[in-house]
Amino acid sequence: MREFTYGVITGVSVAVALVAVAARAQDPSIPQPGTIELPFKGLNSSGETVFLIEDGSNGPLMTIGSGDKLVRIGGTPVGMAIQAKSGDRTVNLVAGSQVVAINANGQEGTVSLGVTAEEGAGMQVSVNSKKVIDLGVNPGKNATLRLFNPQGQPAALMGSNPAANGGGAAYFYDGAGHNIAFIEPRDGAGKLGISNAGGSIAEMTISRDGSGGKVGVYSNSGQVFAAASTAGQGAACAYSDKEEKCLMPKQ
Repeated sequence: MREFTYGVITGVSVAVALVAVAARAQDPSIPQPGTIELPFKGLNSSGETVFLIEDGSNGPLMTIGSGDKLVRIGGTPVGMAIQAKSGDRTVNLVAGSQVVAINANGQEGTVSLGVTAEEGAGMQVSVNSKKVIDLGVNPGKNATLRLFNPQGQPAALMGSNPAANGGGAAYFYDGAGHNIAFIEPRDGAGKLGISNAGGSIAEMTISRDGSGGKVGVYSNSGQVFAAASTAGQGAACAYSDKEEKCLMPKQ
């Protein structure tokens, strides 16, 4: 009799439980087992919120921590993001279908590293909101490194020159952003140039016949001196408005 009564009670309990589960499944307003409705927060012993999950404009947003020490994880218009913050220092990580990027910020400056479908891969360093280093590879192009002075003007540019089959080139600038020197591939050799704001004042490259080097000196009105290797021998010429004097090898 006990066993029969116990079995009946147990059967009724299971039936009631099954009815309750079925009712939950059919009524979305009843929280399902193992789920938590948003917003949801956790408090520490002092009653301060240290864990929060809420609905954001781009999906769920989770915040861990309090005050100026926080970690946030959630959606953005371009994908998913993680932000870690401690005082005035922050690190942001974003990943989406068209971009992957990391951005670190502090009083000393900002470092950004990323890859985008449109701009390729690159890195930037900024100080006082002004870019000082820019390193990148654009899609279909070669690598380039740009350095900037504190005023934001270019100080140096180095890269792989597509026009020279990927050969290296470097350009240097004064404080106003004017080119003052360069090194680049030229005719299977190298070319070194020195300039002022008005144009080239000196150049060094391979000689016309390829037997050695060539040096040229210029003024604002044109070339004033040239020296080169000709058939393995030296030759030099000086120029003025009225005459030209040359020192040529004896034949």
